[in-house]
Amino acid sequence: MTPAAMLSTSKLNSNYRIKYGPWIDALPEINTLASKLPFKQQGKLGERYRVPFLSGIEHGHTASRSGGLFTFRPAIGAESGFAELDGSTIVMRSQFSWDEIYASLGENDLEATGNSRAYQDIMSLKLKAQGLGASLYRDIALAYGPGAGAVAAANIGVVKTTSAGDLSIVRNVFLTKASWIRGLWPTMRNALVDIYQSDGSTIRSTNVQIYGVPNQNKTQIAIGPSTNTDAPTGTPAAVVAANDIIVPAGWKGNSCIGLEAVMLTQTGTLWEVDISQISQMRTLSFDALNGPLTRKLIREWGAMIADNKSKMGGDLMCCGSAFAALAEEYSGVNRDLSQGGVKKQGESSLVFETPAGDINVQVWDLAKQGEVIYLAKSSRAYRVGTTDNTMRPIKGLNEGFLTPLTDKSGCQTLSFSNQAPFCDQNWHNFIVRNVVSPGDVADV
Repeated sequence: MTPAAMLSTSKLNSNYRIKYGPWIDALPEINTLASKLPFKQQGKLGERYRVPFLSGIEHGHTASRSGGLFTFRPAIGAESGFAELDGSTIVMRSQFSWDEIYASLGENDLEATGNSRAYQDIMSLKLKAQGLGASLYRDIALAYGPGAGAVAAANIGVVKTTSAGDLSIVRNVFLTKASWIRGLWPTMRNALVDIYQSDGSTIRSTNVQIYGVPNQNKTQIAIGPSTNTDAPTGTPAAVVAANDIIVPAGWKGNSCIGLEAVMLTQTGTLWEVDISQISQMRTLSFDALNGPLTRKLIREWGAMIADNKSKMGGDLMCCGSAFAALAEEYSGVNRDLSQGGVKKQGESSLVFETPAGDINVQVWDLAKQGEVIYLAKSSRAYRVGTTDNTMRPIKGLNEGFLTPLTDKSGCQTLSFSNQAPFCDQNWHNFIVRNVVSPGDVADV
């Protein structure tokens, strides 16, 4: 078969629709951040999304003891405005050689039979990995997007200590306990990141490769020079230092602002809105004082946001060690009243009844070890964008995005999304810092 015939993708795409239809417009997986935030499609105004919000109520009241005609006091209208969001386009790209494509078609010839067993073997694994990668980076952007500013507003890790030496060879680096994301780093093997100095704006080096996690019981990652010839490490002679921050490669200046940065912004400008005097746009921030997550603290925090009219409950998202400490405390004060038989013990989630409604505590695999976030149902948090993760080409063309490579012997598939998180009533949410749990991964 000639290369030209091999690159005929129309029937490959038809088979692709049959076998991998769920990946074309994949739904968010359970317990991801995206699954907590409904998606609302909206077009951009210029380079940004313009989203209306309400920051005040009507105050044009009139009181009178007169039984006759009386004059109304002037109307004082509800305050509203528009937030301007930088949405980030994230494209996932996978490439397949001709050999991989045709090895996946089975014994029968695709052109003759329209065999629907396409994308078996290595292609099946790669397409699944592409979908998982798109989901992962969507959640990273929603949670820890560094934003479009000159200074990174958030990060996925802060350096504590590092092996002496530059990035010309693989080095082991310890991240701080508070910034460690246990569910992230094992999935980042071969990923590229940028490392900035502690000011969040001065680059240490671009395209640094993650080689893996040497020991999952330590907050340690192996980093070094990029093996990708299309994206070489920017400064191999750079030496990583304590308090340097890590972001996905190319994201600073090109990303949406993630929820962590939104929640930590207490003064100045957020989404081009001066929030200094707008309480509704500021998230409550609490300090666990280097202690564990406890029932007492959750009830106190719930009572405080209830004063802000948050009454519908929500999700408290934490790492596994924080949840385990809370579950152990909870089990210690509850008696087992079940009758005989096989005993099933433990908790997969915990629900606390508070003045703010039922707070559902659950493990989120991208939670930082020292941080907890609470998303209230009444906060009207959602994702705004032109499209959620999809493999559907623009303007209704055929699904699949399987197209020939012009400079290599094979084809590629693309998936993309463009979105940003937004919350209309930030004061219904809260973020907790300095959470320290007995089961935390060690940073030494």
